[in-house]
Amino acid sequence: MSINQEFRIDRGIKSEARDVASVHISSWQETYEGIMDSAYLASLSISKRTANWEQYIESPNYNQDQILLILKLVKSKKIIGFCAVSPARLFRDQFDYEIQAIYVLKKFQNKGLGKTLFLEAANFVRSLNKNSFYLGVLEENKTIKFYEHMDGQLHSQFEMVSIGNHTHKEIFYSWRVDELQK
Repeated sequence: MSINQEFRIDRGIKSEARDVASVHISSWQETYEGIMDSAYLASLSISKRTANWEQYIESPNYNQDQILLILKLVKSKKIIGFCAVSPARLFRDQFDYEIQAIYVLKKFQNKGLGKTLFLEAANFVRSLNKNSFYLGVLEENKTIKFYEHMDGQLHSQFEMVSIGNHTHKEIFYSWRVDELQK
C-alpha cells in the first residue's frame, strides 16, 4: 500500500527479518534510553531478533490471522518502521487482537507515519471481522501520548515486567476498530 511518493506499507517477508530486527533494536535504544539499563540496551542481539522475526513470519498463521506490516522508503526500500499484529495473547475474553509491536525510527516520527501504520493494523483486524485490539506499553515510554491521541482506552489491568536488571510497569490501551477511521 502506497502512502505517498516517499513511503509505503507492505507485508513483511522472511528476507526482511534482519532489517526489521535492526529497526526493532534501534527503536528500543532510541525510545528506552534513560528508562532501561544502558548495558541491557547495548546487549540487544541482532541475530536473536532476526530469528524471532523469521519465526513470526514463518508461522503457519502468517497472513491469515497475524501479520507484520513493514513501513518503507519507496526509493531505497529501506525499512523505517513496522507493526506486528496477532490474536490476543492476554485479555482474550475482552479483546480479539493485539499489536505486539509498533515502531517507527525516531528520525521519521511526527510525520503521520505511525498513525498510518496503526490504522493499517486496525484495517487488518477489521478485515478478519474482528472488532477490538490492545497493546502494551511501558509506563515510562513517552509514546503513550500517541496512544492517547489515537483515543486508546487505558485498561484497568497492568503487569510488572522484568527487562534487564529492572522491573517496569506495562500498561495497556485498547481500541474498537469500528470507532477508528478506515
